[in-house]
Amino acid sequence: MHRSPLVPLLCLALGLATVTAVTACGGGNIETKVNTAPAISKTDERTPTLVTGDETARQKFEGSLAAFLAHDRAADWNDTTCTEVAQMFDDAASARGSFPEATFDAGIAYQRCKNDAAAKDHFRRALAGDPHFHYAKVQLTLYQFKADANIDAAIGRLQEAVLDAQYQNVPALVNLALLQMQRDGSTASNDCNDDMECAKKNLQRALAIDDAYMPALNQLALYYFDQAKKRVGAIRGREGRSITTSASIAKRADVQQLELAALVASQAMQKNPGYAPIYNTAGLVQNELGKINLAVQHAPLGGGNLVACAVMRVARSSSRRPWRGPRRAA
Repeated sequence: MHRSPLVPLLCLALGLATVTAVTACGGGNIETKVNTAPAISKTDERTPTLVTGDETARQKFEGSLAAFLAHDRAADWNDTTCTEVAQMFDDAASARGSFPEATFDAGIAYQRCKNDAAAKDHFRRALAGDPHFHYAKVQLTLYQFKADANIDAAIGRLQEAVLDAQYQNVPALVNLALLQMQRDGSTASNDCNDDMECAKKNLQRALAIDDAYMPALNQLALYYFDQAKKRVGAIRGREGRSITTSASIAKRADVQQLELAALVASQAMQKNPGYAPIYNTAGLVQNELGKINLAVQHAPLGGGNLVACAVMRVARSSSRRPWRGPRRAA
């Protein structure tokens, strides 16, 4: 059994996500962009069918994977190293004739240097070699979503990939949940009544397989944060934008949902203290709970931008209260 392929992930978190929600200090506009950040799946061990030359291909694949991980640890990717590692994976694929996993991972190597044209070519070839190869299907879906912003089509293709994986592709489940949260519509599925309920179930499925998968934990915390905001009048639009109604300005988000978000974020930080996006999420939650000091403590560890913006908005709101004259002694 060889190691599973490198798997790009989609998660909602500043700076490290494939789809990133970036909220400017001056408002609530959301910018959606793609930046494929590979991670290694711990959950999908595929056993390739043995063919002539398989042992040679297996050895080449393991060597390619070791080289990829070494460059990842050293953070020394450049055009030369990306091409070299991709060609190593291509050699493994050639030794076997058809090796979708190796072809896919060559695409991931090209992604490390943002060579999207070569990456997409390899993903297409991997999918051609195995029409049910869900990792490639997910990546091609993300590229298509970047090109046309057709969220309905993207969700449909991700659902196909999840079914192809028999619900065992953790990053695909998280990707699907994120886009369902962004669409936030009334579309039902077999076991859920709308996008938000479906998103929660998909995140729970992902965590049932790998309870330490940080993008899933981060997205679940954001799910509870989003629900808290909505319950007091922050209405999510179809394009993922938040519209705060006048009724919601004077009151905090639903405390119970915020405390759930804080709990998930706290557990995630214990599991992996080095995962930066969770600190941004934790800071946003603590800010909404009114715990500004805790929010500020989380800001440097998560990059600080989202939390800093939130704290600035609170300060501006306080400074704009109308002056009612000097207080009189009782």
